[in-house]
Amino acid sequence: MALGPDLWGIVQQTFQSRRLWAAVLVVAAAVVAAWRMWPQPPPRLPAPPHPVGNPSSPARVALGRMLFFDPVLSRNQRMACATCHDPAHGFRDRRGFSLGSDGKPRPRRTPSVTDLAYTQALFADGRAGSLEEQALEPMLTPAEMAGNVEDIVARLSASAGYREAFERAFPGEPIGLPLIVQAIAAYERTLVVNDTPYDRWAGGDAAAMSPAAKRGWALFKGKGNCAECHKPPLFGSDDIDPIGTPDRDAQGHLVRGRDPGLARLTGNQDDFGAFRAPSLRTAAAGGPYMHNATFQTLDDVVDFYDQGGAVGLGLSVPHQDAAVRKLHLTAAERRDLVEFLRALEQGRPLDRAPDRVPSGLKPGGESY
Repeated sequence: MALGPDLWGIVQQTFQSRRLWAAVLVVAAAVVAAWRMWPQPPPRLPAPPHPVGNPSSPARVALGRMLFFDPVLSRNQRMACATCHDPAHGFRDRRGFSLGSDGKPRPRRTPSVTDLAYTQALFADGRAGSLEEQALEPMLTPAEMAGNVEDIVARLSASAGYREAFERAFPGEPIGLPLIVQAIAAYERTLVVNDTPYDRWAGGDAAAMSPAAKRGWALFKGKGNCAECHKPPLFGSDDIDPIGTPDRDAQGHLVRGRDPGLARLTGNQDDFGAFRAPSLRTAAAGGPYMHNATFQTLDDVVDFYDQGGAVGLGLSVPHQDAAVRKLHLTAAERRDLVEFLRALEQGRPLDRAPDRVPSGLKPGGESY
């Protein structure tokens, strides 16, 4: 049976259309493959997000900065947020373990408050879900600043400088604890480390990082497996996993860690020793390192992970995260990795203590 001219035309068009689509698919696949093979630019930090309930403003940030450095929030009026979060030390405590209002060291090392705008799991065990919540706990905890809400509000309300600052930041709202923590959180969200050699290199300055640091970057996201938890460009994450960080005994020997970490909150022994992966963007500001200040230098930290964490050291950690394993790095690779971590340091402090605060107390506290 012969095909009519109309039917034959439809067959030809269909055949040509299929050939055309096949060609399009081949080209598309080639483009995708080429894109995957083409070196992608290193990631850079976006602008910090701000919650809908606490939008940023210059007045709120200025008020939060005053409160951060003012000991007026503590019971003895000798401690400020900055007493433990020293801007000259990456907003951490150079002593490792901060001293509480009772003069005793706190059980965990003081973490940095930089780059927390990008985090939704705060404190070493992730127990706070926002900077506002995080700002509240140390202010009122008896073993830390030991503040009393009524005393704090009365002191701030008695200060003309604070009354004016609160009115500018929160027009028409009475001074109270919610506004205090919102202001401190607004200030802390401005503490973003984003002008490091890595950031300048990621922005196109090929000479911003040394050759060793560039090799370290390749190791960080490759053989070193660091990016599994310390995800670029924050170089941290909200991941909370057991990595088997050891303690030191009285003789300085490494022993199995005793801090339950996340397990203290969940009651699940699978979470024993689980801690959040903090940003490494202030790591080069100086040790000690880890939640328990076990390691004094970045070389010590890299060696620990290279050996496979606590399990690699022969310690019993049944649920150590699978990402922590022996890396078999050479001595040169370990040096390159440390060099890259140093390239995450910003050469200038993000802030410094103001010359004065409205309370008239010493900015940063007595032990600043």
